[in-house]
Amino acid sequence: TGECVCPSNAPQRFDLDDGTAICCANNATLLDGQCHALVCTGGPTSYNCYLNGKLCGTNCDSTGNCSQGICYPDKCNSDEPFSLSPSIRTVRYGCKKEINNNTTCYRWGKTGSYTCFKNDTLCMTMNPSLEQTEGVCDSEICTNIKPSASIIYKNSAHAVAPLGLCNFGDGLVCVPKDNYTTWDCSKNGYHCGSGCSDPLNCGTCSTTSCPKEGMEYNSLTKRCENETTGVYCTVKDGYYYQECYNKGGEVCELVTTDGVVTLGSCTEIDCPEGFKYGFVKGEAGGGTDEEGYYGCVNEDTNIGCFYHRSATPAACYYNGQRCGQKCDYNGTNCGLVNLPQCADEGKCTGNGDNITKTGCICMGDISVDKTTGDEYCCGIGQEYYGGGCIVPP
Repeated sequence: TGECVCPSNAPQRFDLDDGTAICCANNATLLDGQCHALVCTGGPTSYNCYLNGKLCGTNCDSTGNCSQGICYPDKCNSDEPFSLSPSIRTVRYGCKKEINNNTTCYRWGKTGSYTCFKNDTLCMTMNPSLEQTEGVCDSEICTNIKPSASIIYKNSAHAVAPLGLCNFGDGLVCVPKDNYTTWDCSKNGYHCGSGCSDPLNCGTCSTTSCPKEGMEYNSLTKRCENETTGVYCTVKDGYYYQECYNKGGEVCELVTTDGVVTLGSCTEIDCPEGFKYGFVKGEAGGGTDEEGYYGCVNEDTNIGCFYHRSATPAACYYNGQRCGQKCDYNGTNCGLVNLPQCADEGKCTGNGDNITKTGCICMGDISVDKTTGDEYCCGIGQEYYGGGCIVPP
């Protein structure tokens, strides 16, 4: 009887719909009626936070209050329960909204836009008023324009992952936008029209051209080719990107269908001392699942860097794993360090580096694993626990 008071070791109170309450520790959150440990890594000012090993927020403080994503159920409205979303997004937890026809949408906070899935397949985005902004989930949107049309799932210009688009046949693929009032289209994979009211009569989609300078479209091979250099570009399994290959058939760069290079380089780079122009193994992200592009590589240190439009000058890799971003082409002067090999002067990253094994210099707080005796480097105010850095309760 009386008011429920949470104990000092579990001061967080979560009130349930049935009038009861559950108390959780400071470094925990409520999910499916149970307290789950919230682990935040990084720091000392910006953290990534995880629930059950799945990312729930980025650019967070040490307790899981995030500018991108959510880690607490009270961040959702009562009619949009805190739920695990399909795995297409990096941030996995969101506020769930049931729409119709097996379509479920999620947003990452009480306000903001929705990302929608049909049968767990990403198909469109919606604004906070539940109006479509891009993509399509219902095939009737396509067949009402052309009965033989169908939905395919490919990357559009601004999507973080493939969305639903209308395939009208004969190489014409279009994505509806702005509550289905405008369309962006591609012909044989090449961007040919934007902001069209009629997708069947859009821009220059009656012809096909190559956006990358110096290339011509080969109707037999269905790709853009440069006869002088031997470089050719093909449409990636998507709507907005082309992958380009050197004359040896190795992928060397990723190009938007507007002709902008976003990853790698098919043109030889003047690499720093100890590095040479060649293939750099490493998952790039940003619209691709390829395992690398051409850049500068050091075969002795196993560090390689290639141009990354979102992390200029370059993203760098150590043995194929992301080492640093916004780095010079020799893996130094990185704006963001992911592995000690790209930390200048042997500094740790602060993400749970094993100091005992790597010998890196910790600029944050050092924790000792009581089982192994190894020292780990975490952000200021954090401790190493359970394979990651957390804020102690």
